[in-house]
Amino acid sequence: MITLKSQMNPHFIFNTLNSIQSLIRFNKNKEAYKYVNKFATLLRQTLNYTNKGFITLENEIELLTNYLEMEKMRLDGQLTFEIHTIQQYLISIPYMIIQPFVENAIEHGLLHKKVGEKKIEIKFELVSEQLLCCTVTDNGIGREKAKEIRKKQLHLKPLFSEEITQNRLDTGQRLQAQNFGVEYIDLKDNLDKAIGTQVKISIPINTI
Repeated sequence: MITLKSQMNPHFIFNTLNSIQSLIRFNKNKEAYKYVNKFATLLRQTLNYTNKGFITLENEIELLTNYLEMEKMRLDGQLTFEIHTIQQYLISIPYMIIQPFVENAIEHGLLHKKVGEKKIEIKFELVSEQLLCCTVTDNGIGREKAKEIRKKQLHLKPLFSEEITQNRLDTGQRLQAQNFGVEYIDLKDNLDKAIGTQVKISIPINTI
């Protein structure tokens, strides 16, 4: 469990178990079976990569897709997502480096959105032979509103997902001795109203 906690947000595990329990309670056995299968796959993938500093971009996208499909089921299909990737898969990046940013977008940007679709777009772009850029864009409530909600909550401790991300970044830096870059952009409309958040993650890569 300690190893698992270092890789996955405990809140996500708790939400997953609650979702399974809810599906069973309402006799949605087929949905519960599908959800359990996806969760088991995600756990197996996560534990398989625990001792690996880097995984292929293809493996990372498989992890992201499985995670997002689970979240879509948990949110009763309200979540939509798109992943735009590059043709070149023969590169490796720190394992599950993108997932915590996506999780934050869902939990703090989209979950509190009351009206309209909840959407996440993930885009990978090869900047150079040594650098990959991943952009995570959500159409949620924005960071300012999310901070206000967090202040009203009883638990004001740092987010587990932020701690997990930093641990992975530190691991990547030790392995490659290069700095990762993370840029947050607050998206607003013409009336200066928040319409989402964009995160740009610059990731040094290894070629396979």
